[in-house]
Amino acid sequence: MKSIVSPEKSISYDDVYLVLRATHTSFMNDPEDSSILDLALKDCVLDQADLSAAIKRVGRPFSISFCGSGDNLNMWRSYADKAKGLALGFDTTIMNRKIMTVNGDNPTLSFSEITKCNYLSINEVKEIVKSDEEFKDYLLEDNDGHHNLLPLERMIQRLQPMIKDKAYEGENEYRMAVYGYTINDYFCRNGLIVPFTEIKIPFQALKRLVIGPASDYKHNALALHQILHKYSGQKVEIMKSEINYCG
Repeated sequence: MKSIVSPEKSISYDDVYLVLRATHTSFMNDPEDSSILDLALKDCVLDQADLSAAIKRVGRPFSISFCGSGDNLNMWRSYADKAKGLALGFDTTIMNRKIMTVNGDNPTLSFSEITKCNYLSINEVKEIVKSDEEFKDYLLEDNDGHHNLLPLERMIQRLQPMIKDKAYEGENEYRMAVYGYTINDYFCRNGLIVPFTEIKIPFQALKRLVIGPASDYKHNALALHQILHKYSGQKVEIMKSEINYCG
């Protein structure tokens, strides 16, 4: 949990939010993450100039990543300060419904719904592309023999952030793609400088906090209860990881 922000005077659930980092999809753990769809499309589009133009106009989104499991040993070891951190559990229905409301001060932003990633080979992606209705619309020619790039762009925007290599299937990842962003800052991860943008997450969507297996549960649970009471009074389940791991 990076930060919690609340107004100075009266507090309501709609005024309280978390701030999470959305990472540029060209800088994920898999360096080829954002290019799997591109490689598949090269064998599907009729004109490589169409593909280049569509990719340039769509750009690369930022992404907030989630895991389908809130208590996963691989996730604790890889993403939570060697299992000393927290896992935040969200209600995706509230998240999808409220995300635009809490980010209303930035009307240029748009978000996809939280969606499970598809772990696919390039050949499997090709088959998905060929059967996609928007791709079929792109293939149609107008009277001058040109193709409408808008359906191709919409398809790229929809599929691009949700396709991952099969090798990462164990992460059980879900993503929310972020468009219309501005880069807030950079952080360094394993020698790589990674751009990110900060996104407000509705506090109402937070339903569970899981304290890592290598963390001090007793003291951290007490502190978390105090934080929740101070900023919202909202009931959030606090639980200890069921995994035995000392870090």
